[in-house]
Amino acid sequence: MHLADNLENQTLLQASRLLDTSPSILQKDKEQNILGAAAVLADIAKDEHGGKLPASLADWYTATAKYSSIVDKRLAREYVDEIYRIMNRGVSLVIDDSDMFIQPIAVIPNRGEYESVQDNSFSVLSTDYPEAHWVPAYSGNYRTADRPSDGDITQMVRDKDIAYHAREANSYSIGIEHEGYIDNPSWYTDTMYRSSAKLTAYLCDKYGIPKDRVHIQGHSEIPGNDHTNPGPNWDWNYYMSLVNPSTVSVTVDNATSGRFTASSNWGTSNWSAQRYGADYAFAAPNMQINDVAWFKVNVPSAGTYNVYAWWPTNSGYNPSTPFIIKTTIGNQTVRVDQTQNGGKWNHIGVFTLSAGDENLIGVSRWTSAAGYVLADL
Repeated sequence: MHLADNLENQTLLQASRLLDTSPSILQKDKEQNILGAAAVLADIAKDEHGGKLPASLADWYTATAKYSSIVDKRLAREYVDEIYRIMNRGVSLVIDDSDMFIQPIAVIPNRGEYESVQDNSFSVLSTDYPEAHWVPAYSGNYRTADRPSDGDITQMVRDKDIAYHAREANSYSIGIEHEGYIDNPSWYTDTMYRSSAKLTAYLCDKYGIPKDRVHIQGHSEIPGNDHTNPGPNWDWNYYMSLVNPSTVSVTVDNATSGRFTASSNWGTSNWSAQRYGADYAFAAPNMQINDVAWFKVNVPSAGTYNVYAWWPTNSGYNPSTPFIIKTTIGNQTVRVDQTQNGGKWNHIGVFTLSAGDENLIGVSRWTSAAGYVLADL
């Protein structure tokens, strides 16, 4: 939660005082770290609101901006605006192999003093990326650099020119450098991740580059080089989720009218309390026929989407149920264990989907494992 201890930001010590907990525990224990951040944020908010917490989510804006410790008000506003955008669109993430799903909350922020903040921080702006400032370097330097403290981006080589950033020059990539050391994860701040991901998404949209890990790579992943960056502490899953934010949420249940199709071999049951909705579909496994129960999904526009599924859990259910996802490169199959993780959203994967309204996600009976296969959501 970016509790820090430096000349500009002493939130770690503030959290330690508020919770009467040692700084080392706050640094190592995730739950305590979150509670510490919440305590600091609440302390700042009370300071602004006469000793009371804000009456609504909209009024937490300025306290959140000050909690960020970002001195540049333009960047602070961008940071908090993104937090409110996330609240408005909801959250679907995988954290430490666990799924987290938060429903969208409609809230219009009260920006207070940040409402009138103008983008006038830099006298020379980049023509390639409007939010970066331009500091020209010799033609073989790096293209862009991202600062962890506030996410500030500097461009030093034009997109059209060739730069040296992954051992040697090439004419088919754009390089981004991040300030820090690969063996110290504290350099990879949330502000840096968001600022870098926003730049990457902009460049992908501008030049028609697919937003996937095949086309967005670390220096260490480029063939024939000796780089190690960004290293093992770089959270690629989180970074890609920022490059491809889930702005559309579509839910289809087996009971949704006109959205679920299954043969007569499939039955329905309301036996498990872990079901989603009134009931769920089930069938016995069968390696002789590919009998798929299909969910029809309306995808508003082509792009990369997170796919989640919900099922009840029981020891008599199938440990290797095939889920089929129709993607732009053909059907992809993901096998899930329906004896575990029941009664919650489970992340199936990230897939590139075409726009349209069609049978998109299926549950197949084609498995050699024993136990009913389930199609719930």
